[in-house]
This record gives sequence, C-alpha cells and structure tokens, in this order.
Amino acid sequence: LSVAGCSSAAVDDDEVVMHVGDYDVTAEHYNYYFLNEKYSQDSGDSSYWTDVAASNTSLKEAADNSIKQFYAMKKMCDDAGITLNEAQNAQVEEEIAMLEENFGGEEAFNQVLASNYMSLELYRQLSEESLRTISLFETLFGDQIRERVANDYLRAAHILIQFDESAEDAETDKAAAKAEAE
Repeated sequence: LSVAGCSSAAVDDDEVVMHVGDYDVTAEHYNYYFLNEKYSQDSGDSSYWTDVAASNTSLKEAADNSIKQFYAMKKMCDDAGITLNEAQNAQVEEEIAMLEENFGGEEAFNQVLASNYMSLELYRQLSEESLRTISLFETLFGDQIRERVANDYLRAAHILIQFDESAEDAETDKAAAKAEAE
C-alpha cells in the first residue's frame, strides 16, 4: 500500500493517489471510501472533528482498510479468471437505466451519485466488482453458501409471546410473559 503525498493543490478525479498491489487507486475512488467513512462517523456534522482530532487517524485507517478489501476481492476475482458475462453486463446497465428513471433522469441521478461521492463510472465499476465477487463466491463455494447461511446464520429475530390484556393485573401478566421469553 502506497499513498501519494498531500498538498493543497486540487487533485483530478482520475489522478492516481495510491497503489494497492498492482492496482492504481484514483482520487475519486479513494475519496469515495474516505468521505463515506467520514460521513458514517460524523453524520454530516463537521464540528465532530474539532472534538475528536485523534479520530482523523482512525478515519484514514478505516478508508484504507475498505480500499484494501475492495482490491483484495478484485485480485481474487482476477486470479480466479472471473469476468462478467453478457447477462451480468446487461444487468448493470439495466440497473443504471432504472435508477436514472426512478430519480427523474440522468441529471438527477448524477446529482444523487455526486451526493454519495461518486460518478456514474465509479458506480458502474463498484457494481461490476460486486457481481464479480458474487460469482467468485459461487465458484468457490457453490451450494455450500446456501446451506451454511440456512444452517448457521438464519435465526429468529423476534419471539412473540401473547399475554392476557384483560387480566386484572396486566403488569404482572406482562412480567410473566417477559420472564418466559428470557
């Protein structure tokens, strides 16, 4: 992992600012991860950073880790020879067309993308890599994924226990229902 030096000069979105292995990371791609991580930490309140100066390091580390994870998966897909087929490429384009329509046109969709720190091209790249990752997991694990999810990860989120609201002492009945649940 190597990062280009900092300066006050404006950086072009296509400028390479980092290398992860053999991959070049553009300013736009880095900013996407950095600014989304920043937003997840400060919820859009920049005053957060005046009180939490030490978090600037953790912010950069979190963004760097997200980028490393993205490119690690990209390398795994490349090494496994995973490419998108025509149907998957069409799926990405259909999704983009549907989103453009849902947001009221290309200009409005581009504004939504910009508010999420990305261009249409970066959105397309992220979508394509997501599909390649899914294909990689299907190639590596096949039906084992479905079985493991069903056996190891599906669970009841809520267990509903009925209590008698007409009981004279509803609070006692509620407490008994809670005790039964625990």
